[in-house]
Amino acid sequence: MSGFRKGKAPINRLRTFFGEKVKASVSQMIINEYYAKVIKDYEINPIGNPEIKDLAKDAQYVGKFGFDNSFSVDMVIEVLPKIEPIGYKNIELDFPNHDENTLFDAKMLEYRQQFAEREQITNCGAELGNSLVIDFKGYIDDKPFSGGAAEGHSVNKLGQGSFIPGFENQIVGMKVGEVKSINVTFPKEYHAKHLAGKDARFDIIVHNIVKTKLAEVDNDLAMMVGYESVDELNEKVKNEADEEKKARNRQVMDRQIMSKLFETNSFTIPKSMIKDELTRLR
Repeated sequence: MSGFRKGKAPINRLRTFFGEKVKASVSQMIINEYYAKVIKDYEINPIGNPEIKDLAKDAQYVGKFGFDNSFSVDMVIEVLPKIEPIGYKNIELDFPNHDENTLFDAKMLEYRQQFAEREQITNCGAELGNSLVIDFKGYIDDKPFSGGAAEGHSVNKLGQGSFIPGFENQIVGMKVGEVKSINVTFPKEYHAKHLAGKDARFDIIVHNIVKTKLAEVDNDLAMMVGYESVDELNEKVKNEADEEKKARNRQVMDRQIMSKLFETNSFTIPKSMIKDELTRLR
C-alpha cells in the first residue's frame, strides 16, 4: 500500500481502501457456493435468478457480515409449481385429416417454382400469375390519402389478393409503360377505418412484367434437385409429404391434449415466467 512499508499498513486503512472490494468478492463467492448447495439439498426447481433482498446501502456487495465473521443473505427464489396431473388418461382426440395428395402437390410445387423459367414480357399485356413492378397513387374525392401511393412496388403474383378486391383484376391486360386509372371500393371491414367502405381512384403505371413458367416434373428437374430420376424425386417428395403430415398431426394433437389438460388441472403460473414470455413476444 502506497506510503507504508510492506506489511506495516494499519488495518483500519486497509479496511478503508479495500474493505468493500473484499466483501464484494467474498459475498459473491459464498452466494454462488451455497446457493447451488441449497438448491440441491432442498430439491428446489428454481425459475430464473434469485432476488437478493439484503443490498447494503451505498455498498458494493450484498448480504450482511457479522462481527463474529458470519455472513447472511436473504433471497427470494421463485420455483416451478408442483403439479399432480389428473385427467390425462383416456383423452379422446380428433385426428386431423390432411390430404396426402395436396401435401405432395404443394411440396412438388416448391421445386417447380425454385427452378422455374422467368421471361420478361414487353409486347403483351399482364396476365394473372405474372410478376409486376408498378407505381400507383390513390385518391378519394380527388384528394391523395395517406398510405395510398407507392413507387417501384413489386407484385409477386398478380391475382393473388395482395390488394383490395377489384384492384388486381383491372391491371390484367396492361402493358409495360401503360398508364391507367382504375376505380375500386375499400371493403367495409377494411382495417383502416377512415378508408373502410369508401370509393377510390388509383392511377397506375406498369414498369415491368415477368412471366413465370414452372419447371416440368421430369428427369431434368430431378437432376437439378439432386436426384437421378423423376421416380426418385417423386419418392423423395412423397416422404417429405408424409413427414409434413405427421408433423401437422402431432401439432394438432398436442394442442388438443394441452387444452384438455388445462380444463382438468389448475395451477398458478409464476410471475417471472409470465414476464419472460411477454418480453419474448414484444
